[in-house]
Amino acid sequence: GLQTWVDVYNNMRNENTNPEVPQIHTWLPTNEAGAEIHIMVRNPYWWAVDPEGNQLPYLDSITHRLFDSLDVFNMWIMNGEIDFQSRHVDIANYTLFKENEAEGDFHLTKSIGAGHVAIHLNHTAKDPVLRRLFQNRDVRFALNYAVNREEINELIYDGLAEPRQCGPVDASPLYYPKLAHAYLEYDPEKANSLLDQAGYTERDAEGFRLWKDGSGRVGYQIEYIDAADEDTVALYVKYFADVGVQCPYKYVERSLYTEHYSSNNIEASVAFGVDRSLLPMLQPEILVGLMSDHPWACAWALWRTSGGTDPNGEEPPEGHWIWKAWDLYDQTRVTPDEAQRAELFYGILDIWYEELPMAGYLSQFKQPVIVKNGLRNYVDNL
Repeated sequence: GLQTWVDVYNNMRNENTNPEVPQIHTWLPTNEAGAEIHIMVRNPYWWAVDPEGNQLPYLDSITHRLFDSLDVFNMWIMNGEIDFQSRHVDIANYTLFKENEAEGDFHLTKSIGAGHVAIHLNHTAKDPVLRRLFQNRDVRFALNYAVNREEINELIYDGLAEPRQCGPVDASPLYYPKLAHAYLEYDPEKANSLLDQAGYTERDAEGFRLWKDGSGRVGYQIEYIDAADEDTVALYVKYFADVGVQCPYKYVERSLYTEHYSSNNIEASVAFGVDRSLLPMLQPEILVGLMSDHPWACAWALWRTSGGTDPNGEEPPEGHWIWKAWDLYDQTRVTPDEAQRAELFYGILDIWYEELPMAGYLSQFKQPVIVKNGLRNYVDNL
């Protein structure tokens, strides 16, 4: 059913659909990733050993079990059917899980997550009116100051996070406090002033700002893919409305979300926030706009990652600061000296400090972790 030998090759080399593909990963899949029970077995040729010379990994196999409902997942935890898990373990259920530790033969601990609650504003939105809005630095800073981080932390996250901009977390060797603690104050007055300064001064009878040509209310649609995000998004909508920006929001199924960002048909998103922030040099693409499922530079990402062939991609304008970020990124990829590489990366973070491509709101989450009693080598409370 495929058209060319290239299609056949790409299909065969996909490790998610063909378990026979040679790999250097720790565990190797034995069946397709979308199966209800997905089993991975240890790779006997993995490259690492422990300090005593024992071949890693220790575990012979890992079983991933597909769930359609968080209620089902939570029941598995309480029944003791989960050996180790942090992803999807909701801090809101902390007390529930704690009460079921003995019966489920597990203990509930915490670690610091490497993600951020943030919003992606697509600088390359197809609507030119939205594009001008998001590419306006004053607007981005206004939407940063418009949000009450402390209130979100208390109302949604039980005070278990900290106000932060996007960037490496405290435990990271690349932690950059200059950016992490910048522009965190809740200041609606400053937000309103910046939006006025950006030229969005006219308002309708309900106080919402109007586009410069008077064609309607200033605003954009926010997408999210995890039902747990809805309460947070609803607060964003309230804060943005308080400074005159109207933002409807909607849940979209993951595959539809993928379709949207892959075709640059997305205005704003809270999906994934900014994650992978402990060792960001391993995947800095999020911070240079090249990971299109974190769609703050969607069309530019599609252009560069496809070598200019993606019909939905677009080359950034000459002189835009994204080119400097990409240049620094390219240098980090070929610089063997760790200190020099870090300085180059800090250059990228300096661009974030100056331009604030997207607003980060919270980070340093105390992430609950389910650990089966008897499971060894997990260090609690890191």
